[in-house]
Amino acid sequence: MNRVTRLLTGTGTVLLLAALLGCGGEQPAALSGEVRVEIQQGRTDYSSGAIVIRVVNESENDVALRQVTLVTPAFPESPPWDRGTTVRAGTTVDLRTPLPEPDCSESTDAPRVSLEFRSREGAGTVQLLASDPLGTLLRLHDESCVAEEVERLATITVGAPQVTGTLATSVASLPITFAPTGADGTLSVTGVASTPLLKPAPPATGAAAKDWTFALALTSSGDAVTEHLEIVPARCDPHAIAEDKVGTVLSLSVDTGSRTGSYRLVPPTDVTDALLAFVHDACGMP
Repeated sequence: MNRVTRLLTGTGTVLLLAALLGCGGEQPAALSGEVRVEIQQGRTDYSSGAIVIRVVNESENDVALRQVTLVTPAFPESPPWDRGTTVRAGTTVDLRTPLPEPDCSESTDAPRVSLEFRSREGAGTVQLLASDPLGTLLRLHDESCVAEEVERLATITVGAPQVTGTLATSVASLPITFAPTGADGTLSVTGVASTPLLKPAPPATGAAAKDWTFALALTSSGDAVTEHLEIVPARCDPHAIAEDKVGTVLSLSVDTGSRTGSYRLVPPTDVTDALLAFVHDACGMP
């Protein structure tokens, strides 16, 4: 059984024709060049870690999709999206799949998406070259590989915030504990970025900092270290607080020796709820 493939490139549109030819000499299945795919990740997908495969149908025909799979050596075990849907002519659908484990030795260049489809033009399985306008795949790959190294070196836990003061004078002290796993290497953490909901509490004197900074170097034989983030609300807009999806997700600046970047730390549900309750109370919301 042979696979026949044709790749046509144009202004942002890629057409790949593929079909399985059997003994009967069937013709290749074609998918219109006006169907294209993009890699995305929305704000609502950030905390869950989902990756979005966007299918854009700019053709005049509906396209039924049975299975859609990201194809890249950077994420070799990408799970298929296989719930079935129809992309109507002139419309776009976003298909969400869990972010797979990375292969940190591979590149995210030239990702493809495999589509098992049926349309008026035929049926079959094709691979389309995917665009990545925001560099989402590279960012996710870098973050995943940094996370692998960080978690090899340390176990990081977030404790319950302790609140002092009331209303506008409230400050929440959030403990983050770094415990070495015993693996060879040193984890350096230089700070935590502010979020849409949380920022550093102003010092007694001087200007408030934009982010939390500290100098932590965790070695394999060292003791666990706890850092405390002194927190105040970054904003008190009720609508923004109600709609926020990533305001309690913390981004740590880390260096593992082999990789430097950001480590995404998602607090457990009870800590997240406590932080949101603190913001509501400090902002004087009912």
